[in-house]
Amino acid sequence: VPVVPSHTDGDSGLKGTKKPASESRIVILTMGDPQQNKLPLVEVRGKTKRLCRKSLYLFPIDGCFRTHLLSLVEWRWFDNFILFLILLNSLALACYQYRQSDKSGFNYFVNNILDPILTAFFTVELVLKVIAWGFFMDKGSYLRDAWNWLDFVVVVTALISYIPGSSGNLSFFRLFRILRPLRSLNSVPQLKVLVNTVISSVPRLANVTIMMFFCFWIFGIIGITLLDGIFYHGCHKDPKPQLVEENGAMCWSWPYTGDERLCGGRYDCKTPSSDDIPIGFCGGHEEDPDKSVRPVFDGGKQGYDWCVGSKPKKIFPETDFIHFDHIGGALLTIFQCMTMEGWTDIMYYVQDGFGFWVATIYFFTLVAITSFALLNLALAVVDEAREDFETEES
Repeated sequence: VPVVPSHTDGDSGLKGTKKPASESRIVILTMGDPQQNKLPLVEVRGKTKRLCRKSLYLFPIDGCFRTHLLSLVEWRWFDNFILFLILLNSLALACYQYRQSDKSGFNYFVNNILDPILTAFFTVELVLKVIAWGFFMDKGSYLRDAWNWLDFVVVVTALISYIPGSSGNLSFFRLFRILRPLRSLNSVPQLKVLVNTVISSVPRLANVTIMMFFCFWIFGIIGITLLDGIFYHGCHKDPKPQLVEENGAMCWSWPYTGDERLCGGRYDCKTPSSDDIPIGFCGGHEEDPDKSVRPVFDGGKQGYDWCVGSKPKKIFPETDFIHFDHIGGALLTIFQCMTMEGWTDIMYYVQDGFGFWVATIYFFTLVAITSFALLNLALAVVDEAREDFETEES
């Protein structure tokens, strides 16, 4: 690999005449200035970067061996080969049979043949880059780039798992090989841009997050104020509980009709063919905010418990979590509606249990503000961060 030094005194070499570099030529633009803590400036394969004078205190920047390694690790086909190995490892992990024995079949091939080969290649890659760039001390060294930390951890943990006698104590380090697919982030520049965009947009999203939480809180308060307890509204066979004897003990009987639908709003326990023919009577739990659906006990409850199957309960099992009985359940319900996953089903429940127009206005407004406005506002902030990042890179 030809090495074409221009000037070696300070950064004055930048003012000199630089010979054009070929595809594989290493051009030392300047040797820097140790007194001013300036590192050598090197151009390799069209890339310009500052590197340490001696990597590992052994390999000088203008040495033949190190210049060959610089040309190799900056070669695009070297990166493509490493990316191919990462994809091969990802495919092997996807096809790995985790419920089968590690000592037979495809699992044996992965553990005893493929994985050692991949570990060897990744170790050689790490060593070559450390020699070419330096390890840690100077800017531009291998570990000074946060993207290389993951590569370093994956390689080191893989080597530890192969220490003799570590089958019982250190074999868990093999679990770190599942991180190898993430190394593709370091090999594909476009993925770097995406990840850096997401990371740089996090501080900017603080105001959007505060605004989103404020909207959640407002809709949650409205929900628990109007819709508390409506998911207990069900159709009963009798207008009020009856005191009966069951299994030798007195209890309150208020059986359900079996109609799996909330009542008290759009639906009032009447047949669809005629609003004048009731099939049951709407009722809720004993502390329902709507007094018209509370159970009425003749002479008071008198200390008797409910009969089996008569105690007021929620009609739909999912409403044990999705409800407006307290602020936690309300926030979870609002979050689900924001994702637009099953929000119409919840709206239909509320229409049956409270009222058509209130439920329709509430949920349409909720989805419009949280899912459409706030989420698009967050995407706009992320897109702005991407544009700023690309501007800085250029």
